Amino acid sequence: MLKKKQYTSWTELLTDAYHLGMANMDPLHLEKAKDWLMADLNSSFLRGSDDPCVRPSGGINCAAMTQLLSQGHGQSEGEDLPRMLFATGHFHHNLAYAAFMSALPQEAFFLKVEEEVDLTMDWWPKMAGFRQQGHIDLQLRCLDPEWLAPNVPPFIIADIKTKHSLGMKRTKDIVEPSNDIWGNLDQLAVYSDLKGTLEAGALLIYLNREVPKAKGSRIKVQYVFPEHLQEAGDNVRRRVGLASKKGEAKLDPELWLRKQSGERTFMPCQGYCPVQAECESLRA
Repeated sequence: MLKKKQYTSWTELLTDAYHLGMANMDPLHLEKAKDWLMADLNSSFLRGSDDPCVRPSGGINCAAMTQLLSQGHGQSEGEDLPRMLFATGHFHHNLAYAAFMSALPQEAFFLKVEEEVDLTMDWWPKMAGFRQQGHIDLQLRCLDPEWLAPNVPPFIIADIKTKHSLGMKRTKDIVEPSNDIWGNLDQLAVYSDLKGTLEAGALLIYLNREVPKAKGSRIKVQYVFPEHLQEAGDNVRRRVGLASKKGEAKLDPELWLRKQSGERTFMPCQGYCPVQAECESLRA
């Protein structure tokens, strides 16, 4: 177990817990991880093709993407890459959960993993084209105030993302909507609003799926400031608001427009957008 001390951030605490837990895995938590892994493998490879829709985990990082997905565009058949990515990501997710639970004492921390939730916020459209359920990767509650500095929120939501080594190096020290083109903050903002934790901020946990030898490059826990989380939430509300008009609103390909203005950042519409073809035809 992690030795008790007052941590100045969840970032420092979870980084220490991850490395300690991975090196000293509790057999009971490892068994749980194995069960989760088997379920996730089945989910990744044996599930049928989902109809296109807007959900917290995808399609809310560009207004045009949200608009077109909500209208049923973006259907793909027989693609294996997303299934492999889901399976690989879940492998690292589940081992991280087991590591955290192995290192954090139960009397001091309560962890809720992969909670299925209903999207009951009044601003989330209750109509076809919008998924009404989602799941939160990780919720962390500190039960013993002596573990965290007074300014650290005792309850916080976290989302885990896997990256390759180059992607780990390119992660920003401060994640905000202007540099979050993949919608990581958008997803966290939706769930933080649902749970009433926008003022606490949130956590992005990046895991290196290439598993390098260097200890410092295996995990990066980043705190998302409340103001950036709120801004991301405002962006999501704007996008789903446009999409809920079902074709009545003008298409807003905001990421593509940023690229046309001269921004050098790689954009999802350069090959990673599920509605790329439809968007291209409509904005031409």
